[in-house]
Amino acid sequence: MRKSICFVAVAGSGKTTHLVEMGRERLIELEKVKGYHGKLAYVTFTTNNKDNLQNRLCRRIGFSDSIVVLGWYQFLLSTFIQPYKRDIIERLYTTQVSVSFANPPTYKDSNGKNRPAYKKGELEKKFLDKDSNIYKDYIAEFALECIQKNEVTLQKYLPSIFDTIYIDEAQDLCGYDFEILKFLIKKVNLPIIVAGDAKQTTYTTANTRKNHHITFDSYLSEKVNTKRKEYITINRTTLIYTHRCISVISAIASKVSPMPPTRTCSCDECEEKRKQYIHRLRGAYLVKKIYIQAFLEETKSAILRWDKTNRETEGMTNVYNMGEVKGLEFDSVLVFPTGNMLKILQGNGAPRSDIVHAKLYVAVTRPRYILGVIVPDGFNTIIDGFSWYIP
Repeated sequence: MRKSICFVAVAGSGKTTHLVEMGRERLIELEKVKGYHGKLAYVTFTTNNKDNLQNRLCRRIGFSDSIVVLGWYQFLLSTFIQPYKRDIIERLYTTQVSVSFANPPTYKDSNGKNRPAYKKGELEKKFLDKDSNIYKDYIAEFALECIQKNEVTLQKYLPSIFDTIYIDEAQDLCGYDFEILKFLIKKVNLPIIVAGDAKQTTYTTANTRKNHHITFDSYLSEKVNTKRKEYITINRTTLIYTHRCISVISAIASKVSPMPPTRTCSCDECEEKRKQYIHRLRGAYLVKKIYIQAFLEETKSAILRWDKTNRETEGMTNVYNMGEVKGLEFDSVLVFPTGNMLKILQGNGAPRSDIVHAKLYVAVTRPRYILGVIVPDGFNTIIDGFSWYIP
């Protein structure tokens, strides 16, 4: 029997590449099997990583009817919700539902706290917007309701349509997502392959207190596996070295998020690739604002910002929000840090914020060779691990 595995990784260690290679090897095995077999399903959260997955699969395997790539919401809708939605809300039988990104309605209680604007049992008010689409904050809970009412059917159905399910960027799962993962791993005779880096938790699929403040690997270790049975193997050794970042950048990443440390792979293949990159600059640089244009012209860097509210990036090209670039990599990156991010890099005791540390960790682990971080023109304190950028 093929087992489920969870790979706990660091940035740039090849999570996506590893999953693609596992899929390629599985397809070779399936070619020897006569008759119908289920598809290999690749599931991820961000649009960028879905596109990245599709591109890598095409390059490594080519087009295959045996592979499907799905976003997490798409996976929940097509697998659990569309076939069984009438079991939760009868009138949805003839309605094609989708995900609503609107905020569910709330009201303020006597203490001024926001409370959900539905009562127990008011399923339509809880789950559906005015167009009968399911609020994203409740979509996993709705899917779980469908699962619980059709558990036996799904135990038979899922292995008939899927051979293996690969879940990339698992750190973005939260709340009821974990309960769905538990069902797949414990109740369905189907290998579930999970990969993620808890230090890159910049998005969550829902705003919920369910399973709050627990990482995907801790949940699988503590809530899925038991003392008597290991339902999923937790692998913390295969993907521990980054093949992307040079050692100077890895050291900065480790300062941002030290456990486990980000270490650069020094195998012959990685070292040979690094030798082929020829540029005047290599390493981490503090870039004063007066030199932004010069740095961009010299390095052709991707620009990373907190989000689109950063007015300094208006009119610039090749701009990404920090939370959207997981799975992507560039030769050179220029980061527009927030004030607290700069304090973290300085080691000046910035207040602990999981989202700030996670977005900064994602940002500094995107470049292969050159990391630029913008500082004010009057900033004159060198930060450990960095050099000054001088045009």
